[in-house]
Amino acid sequence: MLDCAACNSATHLGLDNDKGFFIFGQSWGGMLGGAYATTRPRGLKRLVIGSGPASIPLYVEGVKELLNGLPPDVQETLAECEEKADTTSNEYKAAAGVWMKKHVFRLDEFPRAVLDTIENTKTDPTVYTTMCGPSEFQITGTIKDMDFTPDAHKIDVPVLLLNGRYDEASDLCVEPWFGEIPKVKWGAARAGESHGLL
Repeated sequence: MLDCAACNSATHLGLDNDKGFFIFGQSWGGMLGGAYATTRPRGLKRLVIGSGPASIPLYVEGVKELLNGLPPDVQETLAECEEKADTTSNEYKAAAGVWMKKHVFRLDEFPRAVLDTIENTKTDPTVYTTMCGPSEFQITGTIKDMDFTPDAHKIDVPVLLLNGRYDEASDLCVEPWFGEIPKVKWGAARAGESHGLL
């Protein structure tokens, strides 16, 4: 489905020619961009994967390591609430907010577009919960086993990888792209970057 829809879009937009096009994908978009690039689409010239895990199992492993860096009371609240399948209580939201401020957006105020996205996800969580499950800490949805590492070597265009020093998409889940893509550079993370690095 992915490559067919993307190829049809590239053809419809007249991009599948020698002039070509670039793709920038952030987070899930980075994963999709990487998956699409493995199909070697006509016209694709360059790819930027921003905070896009190559492997969801490695993403989850990295998240567990990052959770250990949160204050003990926050870790305890998240663990207790997730064990009870309580991801809507104020306690859980406050603890998840600590995670967000450290590993997703290291800003005093979130940009309007981010706040709108959060609100839209609260209003209709269908897509998020179908893909991820109820939280970012234990992926139980349809993407839980996704791993693009086996096909990453098929990407034949230059790729730039980006992720932040505090990114929830830690080096652990980004490194497989670097290890497998033939023409790849990994941009250095700046001190304050997190998942919303761009």
